[in-house]
Amino acid sequence: CIRQHVIAAAAASCANSKEEQQRAEDALGSCVLPALALIPANPGAVNEVWSVLAMLPVTTRFRLYSDWKAIFTSERPAFAAAKAVAESDTQKVMRRLSKDNVKEFGRKLGKVAHGNPLAVMHSIVVQIEAYTNMIAPVCD
Repeated sequence: CIRQHVIAAAAASCANSKEEQQRAEDALGSCVLPALALIPANPGAVNEVWSVLAMLPVTTRFRLYSDWKAIFTSERPAFAAAKAVAESDTQKVMRRLSKDNVKEFGRKLGKVAHGNPLAVMHSIVVQIEAYTNMIAPVCD
């Protein structure tokens, strides 16, 4: 449904195309993106959402990402719990990551990042800032 709104907005050159696009962006920002963090790792759902996001301009996508991040800093307990679980899982994987087991733990880190990539990336950056010897394994 959302994909249809984005396609219609991109294809239409009439006055209501802005309205269609705004409706799709609102649905993505308030429902779909936050819901991804509340479900377990689901590559199919993530790929579907990305196929919709890929149709949007970069500035719109980054605004949606910013809105998504703001939801996790709010006082909503379900989102706070999802963020805590993602950060905890990231820390578990990062503690065991070394240059010898990059492939195995890289896959685990990717699986953790499927549902809540913003929280995972924040945890990774904090870890790299604290331990500079982690830069090479994380980049690999």
